[in-house]
Amino acid sequence: MGIIFTNKELSTGSIACGGSFDITLTLTAEPNFIDDPDNPGTEIPVAGATNIVVSDIVTPCFRITGLSSPTRGTATLSNSNNVVWTIDSLAETATETATLEFTVQHIGPCSGTVEVNESSSYDDAEGGTATFPSPNITPWRYQH
Repeated sequence: MGIIFTNKELSTGSIACGGSFDITLTLTAEPNFIDDPDNPGTEIPVAGATNIVVSDIVTPCFRITGLSSPTRGTATLSNSNNVVWTIDSLAETATETATLEFTVQHIGPCSGTVEVNESSSYDDAEGGTATFPSPNITPWRYQH
């Protein structure tokens, strides 16, 4: 089956200028099933997704200031605006969810409702697809 659910959630809907908030990325996958060569007519589970790479880039109005350990895989900052999350395999025998949380600070002169992400991408060895929502936040004081 592969990836069956993705989400990107903000810890708040508005922040003060210079304020911080958390972003949580979620991936849920179901295993794939293949015919068992040793038992014809029987299927065995294999990982729903392997060699997963998620890249999340926040807009220049924000910078990533903190990164927690994901529940699966590893996460690194490639710069202050980009986090890269890699997972070797997900949903090897049953449905599985992995999450990553990171902290973002408002630093730019953005006003009004602001889209947090510049882009998000997903790639895996099976050629699966996943789309993350692009949440908005409202900085409520614009003087820096």
